[in-house]
Amino acid sequence: MTVMRADKVMLIEYVDGSLYCQHADGTQIFSESNEKEMNIRVEKKGFAPVNYTKDKKIRVPSNDDMDDWLDLEEIRSVDSWVTTCSLPD
Repeated sequence: MTVMRADKVMLIEYVDGSLYCQHADGTQIFSESNEKEMNIRVEKKGFAPVNYTKDKKIRVPSNDDMDDWLDLEEIRSVDSWVTTCSLPD
């Protein structure tokens, strides 16, 4: 399915369920998901690309466990979303 809005935003939904969106300013957003994770990538010329990954296996702690969980030396994600930004040289 392809949708073109009046504000020149184009959205394409592929047969496999992945999405592609392009805004009038050139910003592109790609998303895909499966039973294990969801990935979203945002790109725009002149800017570093940003990736958002949601790992569906990460257990978000309950309020009772939150204090102990926050004492860990390395916390990957509080809400199972991980954001990475690729900074080219």
